Amino acid sequence: MAPIVRAEKVHQDYLESLAKNSKFRVGFLLGMENTGGFQGIVVHMAAMQFSESDEKSHESISGAESEEIVLQAINLTRMLPGGFTILGLFVVNPENVLEDEEQNKELTDTVKKIQEQFRQNSFLVASENDEKNFLVLVYSSGRPNPCVCQQIHTGKSVDFTFAPKGINWRTVELYFNLEDEYALEQVGDTCNIEGNLQRILGRVSQQLENAYVFRAGAPCEEKDTVEMLFKNNKDSMVQTQPLMICLKNEDRDSVEETVEVKDGT
Repeated sequence: MAPIVRAEKVHQDYLESLAKNSKFRVGFLLGMENTGGFQGIVVHMAAMQFSESDEKSHESISGAESEEIVLQAINLTRMLPGGFTILGLFVVNPENVLEDEEQNKELTDTVKKIQEQFRQNSFLVASENDEKNFLVLVYSSGRPNPCVCQQIHTGKSVDFTFAPKGINWRTVELYFNLEDEYALEQVGDTCNIEGNLQRILGRVSQQLENAYVFRAGAPCEEKDTVEMLFKNNKDSMVQTQPLMICLKNEDRDSVEETVEVKDGT
């Protein structure tokens, strides 16, 4: 079964507008991976911005500077909120560039450079996505099937669907109030910020793993599902649910309320 990636109809309209205004455009698919039963959900498409003097030379993927695309990928990732990532690239072109051996190789090489930068900057990407799932979406206006998508490394076809209706979102916003004080460890005359931060976050992560989650004053069970949380809030496009996380006090065998999850928008 082919992986399913979903986007809203407005994104298809955006691709069509790009196809009418220029011969070639390349950009990024931004969204979430492995969400709601889908391989991915695209929430935004960000086209590369070329200067007027450069647009004429950028008439195919071969004319686009891969370093420029990599830099844009890094800058976009820095701006993305937690949980969102670059799912892939989109290419607007009269022909299917995936069927052209030279352009397919150019795309693959560019994707490898992007992923190499992500590997070298582990703090840049919050979640480690499977690199083989990186997508390339080709949009060719006027064709019977204008939209073709595949995983660029495996060549596996992807069922890319534009939903006629808006996608419902379920959100939970977390606010952590850490009352503990952590001493910074010093090695010789230096104090490494990155190493100390990772040590502290490791301890906090372990505390959250052992935490208790409460909803409406009652503890959540392991068998509880997300659908149960939102069963009374089905009409809203953006659904929010308040939860409370209680951390176990390591010095006592009691439960200490330290974190509250508030409504998000």
